[in-house]
This record gives sequence, C-alpha cells and structure tokens, in this order.
Amino acid sequence: MQNLKSIPVFEFTVVPSWCSDAARIVEELLSQSAPCHYDCLLDLRHALLGTVNWEQTLDLFLVCRQNLELHHYLPLYRLRSLLTNRLTFEVSGEIDQSKKMSLRKLLRLNYRSVSALRSAFDRESFEHQLNFTSCNKPAFRIVEV
Repeated sequence: MQNLKSIPVFEFTVVPSWCSDAARIVEELLSQSAPCHYDCLLDLRHALLGTVNWEQTLDLFLVCRQNLELHHYLPLYRLRSLLTNRLTFEVSGEIDQSKKMSLRKLLRLNYRSVSALRSAFDRESFEHQLNFTSCNKPAFRIVEV
C-alpha cells in the first residue's frame, strides 16, 4: 500500500474570465511588440493570471501603457477597458467611511504609477490644508468589483 503523504496534491485557482481575456490581449501585444518590451508584458500577464495584488497589476499596466501606447493604442485601450470595468479605487478613512472612485477617471489622468497617484493626493491635501495625522490618513487600495 502506498503512503498517502507522498502523493503530490495540486491546488488549482480559478482565474476570472476577464483576467483570461486581459491575458489574451497581453499575449496579442507580445506578438506585435519589440523584444525590449517582453519582460514588462510577461510580468503583466503573470500578474493578471496569478495574483490578487491589483495595485502591482495596475502599476505593471501603467508601465506597459507608457512604453507601448504610441504604437499599440487599440490593444491597450481594450485592456484598460477590461481593468476599469472590473477594478475600482477605494479610499477609506475618517473623512468618508469608504468611498469608491472610478478607476476609469483616474487612468485618464495619465499617472505613471499608483504611488504617483498617492503623491498627487498628498499634494492636493497639503495645498487644501487638509491636515491628516498618521492615524486618520485615508487608506488607498485597488479592489475587484
């Protein structure tokens, strides 16, 4: 009789269909892009298929968009549409209990990264004299709808 502990167990995660569609768009971009962009596109594809860290995924998308949008606008537009329909930007803190902002509007502002977006928020807070302490500063996160 075989020892049951020695039999490997495989765990499968279910990838949402929109992530698979987004990964196919990235694969399409891979076939049309210069080799210097492969690393970023492969990282984005991996993030779409295997992670729940949407902030990292969005950062990778923004890097790819910055590098490729001039020559590959349509596939990146389709990818942006998928992301903005399925992800939202959530701000929570003492100001509002929790407020979700449209990711579509934020992506139109052409921030280069999520940290640049946070910096813009900090700058606006400072300019409008909204004094946040470390305990009541709003928290940002990107969540799946």
